Amino acid sequence: MPTHVLGPVSSEERIPLLDALRGFALCGILVINIKVFSGFGLSLDAFPDAAARLGPGTDSVELLTKWFVDGKFYSIFSFLFGLGFSIQLARSEGKPGWLGIYARRLRILLLFGLVHAFLLWFGDILWFYSLAGFALLAFRNLQPRTILIWAAVFLLLPIPFYAASYSIAPGYNTDNWVPNAIDLPTLMRLVPTAGYPVALGLNLEGFLFEVKSKFFGGRFFSVLGMFLLGLCAGRLHILHEAERHRTLLKRFLLAGLAVGLAGSFASATMPSPFHLTVQGIYRLIAYVLGVHPLALAYIGAFALLWQYAAGRQMLSRFVPMGRMALSNYLMQTVLGQSIYQGYGLGWFGRMPTLVTMLVVLPSILLAQALLSTWWLRHFRYGPAEWVWRQATYRRRLPLRIERPSEVVG
Repeated sequence: MPTHVLGPVSSEERIPLLDALRGFALCGILVINIKVFSGFGLSLDAFPDAAARLGPGTDSVELLTKWFVDGKFYSIFSFLFGLGFSIQLARSEGKPGWLGIYARRLRILLLFGLVHAFLLWFGDILWFYSLAGFALLAFRNLQPRTILIWAAVFLLLPIPFYAASYSIAPGYNTDNWVPNAIDLPTLMRLVPTAGYPVALGLNLEGFLFEVKSKFFGGRFFSVLGMFLLGLCAGRLHILHEAERHRTLLKRFLLAGLAVGLAGSFASATMPSPFHLTVQGIYRLIAYVLGVHPLALAYIGAFALLWQYAAGRQMLSRFVPMGRMALSNYLMQTVLGQSIYQGYGLGWFGRMPTLVTMLVVLPSILLAQALLSTWWLRHFRYGPAEWVWRQATYRRRLPLRIERPSEVVG
């Protein structure tokens, strides 16, 4: 391909550390998403005796996942999105039409997200990333120091935004699951037996809930802030040349653990109110101070461990999953809904917590790791990635690897 023509990233341009980190983040995302797929979270809201219904370990799983997982891995993914944007900017320098191609890439991601949200699962994040991605374009010409300042502003903005919302409408219900008369216990009984048409209706209501929840939680600011941190890290080649930035990565790790563990524990042990309250402001402060620093600590630990041969060998197992992250993300929904929804096996709200977390969760991840490794021995891209790239660049791209010695791109 001529150097002046934009195209997908080649195998030689890929950075294995980023692919591995993306695969690692995907695993953490499923930990949280499977709580929604399985009805775990709704059960805790719907039934005072949810812990007894779901069996031993329920309270411990809730605390540990909120403390160590909730929000952290979406933050890592957001960071990598911004870092990927910096790579695309560097590759597109001096090449005509790159802005239009990038905008088309985001529009196609939006389409993926909306189809995913309405036909499969309301909790999709792709449509949201697409919209935030358009906002990211406004920062493309700024210097790293300025980008870093904006990142800090956006990461902290959810706090004054929530406080301002509270001052305007104290007590406003921000988190009602459905806008109609169905209460949570009724919904919990409905889902395990609901056919696909009913599930589609519930998906729509769930999507409206997600929009409302993201708005009052200031999620747009948080995602854009992590995008900008990733953009800054990409400009400075912090993960491109991780061995040269060990001191900075150690600071990420130590400071992130010190602040993030305390903040995340505080937010995990505080109730999440259904209305705009003063308590909600305190919880959001703890959440903001916990999630993003701990996500950066995870990134720092991962990158530092990657510098050692044994660590790299272990973490490299995440690379195939990360190279086809979009396909795996969508497949997690298909598998989760097939197991828990009424049009599948109907285990929603009925499967013991430890079975979900210790059997179903690792089984899905192991299956995806093995399938991704096999797939990339024979094909250049994951199936969803292939469609996305072809639609973005408006040309047919070869999928199958013709020669056994060919390296996966």
